[in-house]
Amino acid sequence: MEPLRLIRSRTVVLPEADVDTDQIFPARFLTTTEGRGFADMLFADWRFGADGKPRPSFALNRPEAAGCQVLVAGPNFGCGSSREHAAWAIRDFGIRAVVSTSIADIFFSNALKNGLVPVRIDAGPHAWLVANPGAEVEVDTETGQVRVTRLVNVADVGTPINPKIVETQISGAAIMQLGFTLHEKMVFDAQGQLRNASFAEYKIPGFLDLPGLLVNEAVTAEQRSGPFGGKGVGETGTFGVSPAIANAIYDAVGVRLTELPLTPQAIWEKLR
Repeated sequence: MEPLRLIRSRTVVLPEADVDTDQIFPARFLTTTEGRGFADMLFADWRFGADGKPRPSFALNRPEAAGCQVLVAGPNFGCGSSREHAAWAIRDFGIRAVVSTSIADIFFSNALKNGLVPVRIDAGPHAWLVANPGAEVEVDTETGQVRVTRLVNVADVGTPINPKIVETQISGAAIMQLGFTLHEKMVFDAQGQLRNASFAEYKIPGFLDLPGLLVNEAVTAEQRSGPFGGKGVGETGTFGVSPAIANAIYDAVGVRLTELPLTPQAIWEKLR
């Protein structure tokens, strides 16, 4: 079986509690034990109507669910019988990880044996997983290396007096905060001397560290106390970058980091 090493994730949410293995994989399909070709049978009674047509309102049938590799489930997911087919069907559908506050023990074991990663988390972190974190990342689970592939940065700028300059400032702020988030750290020795006082040792983002797609949007909202309705832009574009990347890492591999920078070593240690 191919090892799960690299995850680029968005989430699809199925918040119902006590989803059992018969709902995941209905018993009438228990006709083979080969372990492949079960994607169409996943949540069959929920995904399809009596006429066999997909139900547009079901989470996995919505357009935004296409390509999602992380299923955020309600509590006590995978309860019921011990059928391994439930894990097979989820994996065959393209989902690589199931995240919940509680996952039934037998399903948990079956998932691990079949290339599906079950992740148990606390109620607080589980709650925000239903929201779009705003950044898409790749995480190498063997090395902890992170690459931001897409970053969307939206800032309240008042009235943009010079829209092009405002867009450039938002872009610059995002890249600056990207450096603080993933790379930059001042290292001091026991005597309090700075040990990485040159750009040869102090890492800042280079061209190859930038996201493949960087989107900058200015929200226009007149600032009554500012000249011509405008206000300062520089710092505004930095506020959401670090939380978005940290949340996306947590979304991908279940590692919660609370100190910057979010280094590969810190991620690797948490994964272990």
